[in-house]
Amino acid sequence: MNQVGKAIPHDSAIGHVTGLAHYIEDLPPLAGELWVDFAGAPTASGRIVSVDFRKAASLPGVVGVYSHHDIDGVNIFGPIIVDEPFLVEDEISYLGQPVVVIAAKNRRIARLAKRLVEIEVDPESPILGIEDAIASGTYLGPHRRIQRGDLEDGFSQCDEIVEGTFHCKGQEQFYLESQACQAIPGEMGQLKLISSTQNPTETQAVVAEVLGLQMHQVVCECKRMGGGFGGKETQSALPALMVGLVAQKAGQPARI
Repeated sequence: MNQVGKAIPHDSAIGHVTGLAHYIEDLPPLAGELWVDFAGAPTASGRIVSVDFRKAASLPGVVGVYSHHDIDGVNIFGPIIVDEPFLVEDEISYLGQPVVVIAAKNRRIARLAKRLVEIEVDPESPILGIEDAIASGTYLGPHRRIQRGDLEDGFSQCDEIVEGTFHCKGQEQFYLESQACQAIPGEMGQLKLISSTQNPTETQAVVAEVLGLQMHQVVCECKRMGGGFGGKETQSALPALMVGLVAQKAGQPARI
């Protein structure tokens, strides 16, 4: 109780204000480290017709290009409802959804390579609002009903009834540090992940399951994050999966 009424500095305050705190982008590159990027779906909704990444794979400096065919585990993940593919196989759910992962010797080459990936799709009309989703019967999970008391009886006893529709426009905060991860391959198929995540255990579990590894083969470390707001839980699994896939297949450290 000797701290009551006193201003207590944050444990990481000195490192943050002096710049001594190392975020993933500050970590020095490891020998043979690869830069990772991805080519995403060109439409918000539709189905994949064909994917041609031969031009990207032949670009000097590109070490590997990987699709869902290269996944040793299960190509699906999710925190509560497991329904999101890591890499698109057929159906596209959103614009920019990862289709292929690219590993290159530097960031510039990785960005050039992603532009060379040719993704042909059969576009469909996207569902962009709750009204469209209800009309098409498209829901994120099972139907649930929360009910208590007699609603009709309650309304009959009201002096005034106000009805209408209210739209709350959600916003995602901007992180000072983007989604980032570094993967380091170890012996016997092991992976070490240094991830900007709010849930290291979930990241460990997702990467292990998708890449066909056991939990004890994946170690996830999070020293600090440059912002979270809930957006670095499941969302941080995608970059971890990408660098983990590259480290597993190429046998070299990787970062995104």
